[in-house]
Amino acid sequence: MTIKKICLLMLFIISLIMPCGMVQATDVELPQPSVAFYVYDEANIIQEDTERYIVEVNENLYRQTGAQVVVATVNSLQDRTLEEYANLLFRAWQIGSQDKNNGLLLLVAPNERVVRIEVGYGLEGAIPDITASNIQSDEILPRFKEGNYNEGILAGFNTIMEKIAVEYELDQESLDIEKQPRTNNESFLVRFFDGAGKFILILLFILDLTINRGRVSRFLLLMIFINRGGRGGRGGGGFGGGSGGGNFGGGGSSGGGGSSGSW
Repeated sequence: MTIKKICLLMLFIISLIMPCGMVQATDVELPQPSVAFYVYDEANIIQEDTERYIVEVNENLYRQTGAQVVVATVNSLQDRTLEEYANLLFRAWQIGSQDKNNGLLLLVAPNERVVRIEVGYGLEGAIPDITASNIQSDEILPRFKEGNYNEGILAGFNTIMEKIAVEYELDQESLDIEKQPRTNNESFLVRFFDGAGKFILILLFILDLTINRGRVSRFLLLMIFINRGGRGGRGGGGFGGGSGGGNFGGGGSSGGGGSSGSW
């Protein structure tokens, strides 16, 4: 066999091998980031007011530092390890600034009952592996074990933001970080009057006009106004699980730093 034929045979063999390797490296169908970029909630476990809050704080952080903290929930890791999937998603979404690589991904896969904090090179000083592990064990996992996914994500996110604020010498007010995470029980009046309570309210309003000349109704309207006004309109939104868009920072360089946990 001549050298030319040997070379052609080797090229043929390589052409057969390479596609298989490419398929193995790219067989994960990664989701596109949501329109708001900072929250992707495929598993539908994050409340809308929490999504809006995460986006607002991130916008303040990015404007001042170029850092980005993305929260993502997925229904499946597609037969990948948690670490592999998190790293692939981190790179695909280019989280963090291109020149600083200061991105962080908080990934939750509730069906597999695992969570990962993936840290870019530029934030390893603020969130070293031990700190990421402590955030999971102290803030996230205890709440997840009780089924409180929204509260666990919010508590973990707030602690991450506090650490980053210290790293960049920012005060929490400049990022608008809430001291206490908002919970389901904190806004009863708002949820009541936004839900089935509307019909009860109409009935009570008619009775009040007939019997009390509207005195009770005026009091209730005042209470609603006070309760809503204190929150600055964070309710609503609808960021999670959307497709398209994306506020790619240009980063996405991660050496696998961070921490993984399960419950």
